Amino acid sequence: MASLTNAEIESICQTLSPERLAPYLKATKTKADALELYKINITLCQLMYLSLNTLEITLRNAIDRILRKHYGEKWLTNGQFPLEDYEAETIQKSLNKLGKRNQYPSQDQLIADLSFGFWQSLFHKRHYDEYFWRPHGKAIFPHAKRKERSISIIEIKLNAVRLLRNRVSHHEPIWKRHADLFNTWNDIYCLVGWINPDVVTWMRQIDKFKKIYNEELDDRLEELINHQE
Repeated sequence: MASLTNAEIESICQTLSPERLAPYLKATKTKADALELYKINITLCQLMYLSLNTLEITLRNAIDRILRKHYGEKWLTNGQFPLEDYEAETIQKSLNKLGKRNQYPSQDQLIADLSFGFWQSLFHKRHYDEYFWRPHGKAIFPHAKRKERSISIIEIKLNAVRLLRNRVSHHEPIWKRHADLFNTWNDIYCLVGWINPDVVTWMRQIDKFKKIYNEELDDRLEELINHQE
């Protein structure tokens, strides 16, 4: 930001909008620092994309693979799997949306369209413990130890991931509790590893979050926002 003039900084802030920059301005001393924090937030979101994306795809495919065996190829729509109202309504909304582009959307198209929140909702113990978790939890997470394979533990982890994913998707700040990012990142690796450790091995080869966060971003975040904490 040192290369920007005050006029340029002001212009950028107005273009991004005072409303969007409000949390960044509140946490820093100057508009230049706020823009630096904004840039770091974008970097953090980019770094989290691989793990968030891989978990979502790995989880939904694992669930679909197991439930297809027990409830049929079209278990989402054939009435064989006991869905609660929220999940049934979510599926119908996706079908309506897909139907505008394709008269007969496939099961794979429907699976890809359903949100992470839909898949996470299947881990609500009160609704799905009997019909989903007890008969199928071990098959979905075959590499989890018995004490780890708890619907309550997994629901908590998935909820934290969902909240982070939503903030990333909507370009919202994720730096406010940046130390917690590491915990959620670790939870993602746990969940993926419980499904398929080979995917974790592949992720670690290309995921730069830990390295860049530790070596470049953590200390800079503390410099920028420490006076507010």
